[in-house]
Amino acid sequence: MKKLLYPSARFLFGLTMFVFGLNKLFLFIPVPEQDPSGAALMAAIISSGYMIQTIAVVEIFCGLLILVKRWEVISCLLLVPITTNILLFHLFADQRNIVAGLLVFGLHVYLLYNHRQQYACLLRKYSNAG
Repeated sequence: MKKLLYPSARFLFGLTMFVFGLNKLFLFIPVPEQDPSGAALMAAIISSGYMIQTIAVVEIFCGLLILVKRWEVISCLLLVPITTNILLFHLFADQRNIVAGLLVFGLHVYLLYNHRQQYACLLRKYSNAG
């Protein structure tokens, strides 16, 4: 089961990041109707002039790396703040589209969990005693 589930989750997550990153730059997928607070927050992010482009480039780059299985571990780590904010945005500002946020966040957590061995060194407590 894991031999099929992991590649499918990796492909779906990588493709989602890549496509929606491109969409932030070129707007080829219509934006679904949002709650008023979500639309206001998104308008503020877009009007900042750099934030949405920065997020888009990171999503495109990391999504592509995940799709081609290169530097997948570091790409997943770089996407943690983005997917966390996707979930929080939908949780607090746009509840009507929460399913999309939960799906992206869930796929990401699954990939992170599968790479937990590689992240163990980042979480280990180091001692200078000796």
